[in-house]
Amino acid sequence: MVIPDDRSALWPYYNIFLDYIEAHPSTSYYYLSKIIQITNCESVAIALDIVNFFSLDDGIITVTYCYFDPDGSDIEISIDDFLQCISDPQFVPVSLDTGVEIDCYTRERVGFYCNTVDDIFE
Repeated sequence: MVIPDDRSALWPYYNIFLDYIEAHPSTSYYYLSKIIQITNCESVAIALDIVNFFSLDDGIITVTYCYFDPDGSDIEISIDDFLQCISDPQFVPVSLDTGVEIDCYTRERVGFYCNTVDDIFE
């Protein structure tokens, strides 16, 4: 994978994350705090950039944006709703499955997780 020059300051984080994925092929599920732990990055913004970089085009990870319901289920939401939730405390996301706003919404329960793609090592 070639890292663009305009992101050269982030190369160490990209390389650490890629090395981890290659060293742990049986791990396919990554969440934000795990990405921060793996890369030892200083901010959530850097972790989000790592996720963005590795999920673009034919990336090596897929991202699922969701609301982590207190009942234990994950309610999938769009990336647009995820970003709106981050920027607007009053915004209530819509479930992709039902098309209805999420009941009893709490902003702190919005997040995402990543999965490596099935054919990453082929």
